[in-house]
Amino acid sequence: MKQFKEVEQARIRAHRDPLSDSVHRSSLLVPELPESSVDISFVNHFLLKRRYGNVGCRITAIDPEGQKIDSRLHPITEPRVYRFPLSGSLAEPVSTYMVEFFAAENLAVPFPAVMINHHGPGFLNGVHAYNRVLNDVFEDDVINGQRVAEASVDVSTEDGRDTFVVFTAGPTACRGELEIELESPESRRRSSVPLDVPRFCQRLLSLREVFPGPGEAPRGILKIRQPPQFLFYGRMLTGIRTAGGQFSANHSYYDLSSAPEYWEDRRGSFRAYPCFQSFRSAIRVYPIQSPGRLSISVGLHSEAGTEVARMPVGDLTSPGGQFLDVSVDQLAESAGIEPGTVRSFVVYADTDSAGV
Repeated sequence: MKQFKEVEQARIRAHRDPLSDSVHRSSLLVPELPESSVDISFVNHFLLKRRYGNVGCRITAIDPEGQKIDSRLHPITEPRVYRFPLSGSLAEPVSTYMVEFFAAENLAVPFPAVMINHHGPGFLNGVHAYNRVLNDVFEDDVINGQRVAEASVDVSTEDGRDTFVVFTAGPTACRGELEIELESPESRRRSSVPLDVPRFCQRLLSLREVFPGPGEAPRGILKIRQPPQFLFYGRMLTGIRTAGGQFSANHSYYDLSSAPEYWEDRRGSFRAYPCFQSFRSAIRVYPIQSPGRLSISVGLHSEAGTEVARMPVGDLTSPGGQFLDVSVDQLAESAGIEPGTVRSFVVYADTDSAGV
């Protein structure tokens, strides 16, 4: 894990001195998943934002044994959205596609703004690029110097649904264990899953298989600790899927509940989100921030942008076994507001005297 303050410091240094610690390769890995097709899409921000007119995108297909099948270079030179369909582009079975961007100019960021889009009958899932092969051993020192578990995974094993996790191996075969913990206010369950995954390949895990019989608490806080992998930044794809293979997933997030806070003050934070007609909006916040307690409140806004109500929704203590699950529609109704008139909401998090 690279701490966010270090990320910000590196960004500032790159703007002040673009010739220092320059980046010339930016990459991601794209998995093939059962019962879906995958493509990638991205805006040519290299040209539109940085004025780099000669960037190359190399896509390498890798088979289920970790062997290269094919590699092809695509010039990225036009001011437009690029889309590359990947599934079905080769006759051989593919496990993973390695996507790399190269430029003589300083790319500054080794992680490109690329969307990975899996789709099938009745669903489309898009997630930002989330794992990659590191560029050198010095980057490995920074990225993998501090190890924490992965978390912020919505859990459901009800109504024919299941929670799944996709683990990816880096440039060498990965043999080890995934340490998995499912915690709720009533219980804590632990398990370990042995791994023997070829390089650049995946292992898809079902929560029903890891914890047979969900018992009294099919929902909870799922934390997963991966084995260390050299020269690899490995987040996981996690989500909920149906028996027919439809899924909604995102990349995992750091569990910082064992890491000391590194901010110098107690200023609160906030984030605004849109409401979409015919969709229910819910807020789930997991106790994976640095040790302490946050007071969470939600502001509801009208079509004109005016705040029509603001209500406290609870405290979040980290580490802990309780997460917040709040319905925006129910908040509106409790405030005497028609849910359909709420166009956006703002989540506020503030520290209190009990914070560490």
